[in-house]
Order: sequence, then C-alpha cells, then structure tokens
Amino acid sequence: FHHIEPGQAVAYCRRHNDELAALVSQHPNRLAALASLPMQSPEAAREELVRAVRELGMRGACIGAELPLALDSEQLDEFYASVCGLDVPLFIHPAPSGIDGPMGDKRLQRFELEIMLGFASQEALAIATLILGGVMSRHPRLDVCVSHGGGAIALLAERLADAVRRRPWSPGELRQDGAFEELLARFWLDNHVHDDAVLGLLQRHVGPEHIVLGTN
Repeated sequence: FHHIEPGQAVAYCRRHNDELAALVSQHPNRLAALASLPMQSPEAAREELVRAVRELGMRGACIGAELPLALDSEQLDEFYASVCGLDVPLFIHPAPSGIDGPMGDKRLQRFELEIMLGFASQEALAIATLILGGVMSRHPRLDVCVSHGGGAIALLAERLADAVRRRPWSPGELRQDGAFEELLARFWLDNHVHDDAVLGLLQRHVGPEHIVLGTN
C-alpha cells in the first residue's frame, strides 16, 4: 500500500505492526517480525520504523520495490540513516503493479508473468538503483536483503559492472575496477531461486555468507 493516501498508510502500518507484535509476543522464541512502513511519507516511515523497533521489538522493516519516490531519492536519506542507526536490515519484496498504484506492462498480466518475470525485474532494478543512485555509497552501514535471490541480478551483474566502468553518466567512484562488485557484495539475497546454477552465481557475487534462507 505504498501508493494510497499517506494518512491511511500510516494508520494501516501502525495497526499492522501492533497486531504483528502481539502475535510475536505469544511465541517470542520462535517468531520475529519486520515492520510495514508508509513509504509514501519518508518522515512518517522513519517515525514508524523507530517505533516498531524500539517499542515493539521488531527486527527491521519490509518495503516494496516500487515506491512513489525513487529508491535513490535524497528525500529517503534520513530514512536510510535511521535504518543504519537502529542497526536493523531493510527487506525489499515486490508486489504486482496496479494493486494500489499505476498499472505496469500489460503483457505481464498474462500467465502470471507479473510474478514470475515482473518480480525479477523489480528486484534487479531495486539493487541497481541503490548502487548506481549512490545509496549504498552514502550509507556504508546499510543492510539490504532482496527477495528471490535479487531477481535477475545474478545474470546481469557483470553487464552492469561493465557499463558503470565506461558509461559517461556513471559516478566517478563506480568507474574503478571492482567498485560495483564491492557494493553488490554488501546485499543479502535469499536462496529462493529454484536453480542450483543460479544459486552458485549468487554465491559468487555476494558470498555464501550473504545468502539467507527464503521460502514461500
């Protein structure tokens, strides 16, 4: 619900997080929770993150891959700084377009391709944006985990790395050999990829210690 009216989003997230915290409190040795945040309002998202972690005991936050603001918007820098200050991870998981915001590519509405291909595109785009847009450089302590092994990133990482070394729009710090790869290796990716060969590529890019368990 990142595209609904901000006041409604704040009310929803507070209710969601309160209910989730109550559930976790019944099984504290087995369950932990990530907060839902109203990302259409960066300041409200920051405030709810702080409340959820400090008052409700949540372990981090889960946000969508497509926000009203670009993931590398400077308007989100204070939010990212709070994530780092609280020393909690940020989990990114996509949602089908059109649920509460603009409709995406109509071709993805057939055969559930929105989930199988659209999600992979959103996830790879999120990682690329956070790196190329400077977020990972501006926030060196930011921990980001992306679902489904980062989508298509395992197959596109070398193409992106090559591009940032030679394209004129690339920031100077990313043109150095290994700069893109170093930032990519900071991401946490889950192993829900259905293919051992893809999992091997992910381990090559981020190391086996940055692969976490992911299930549906």
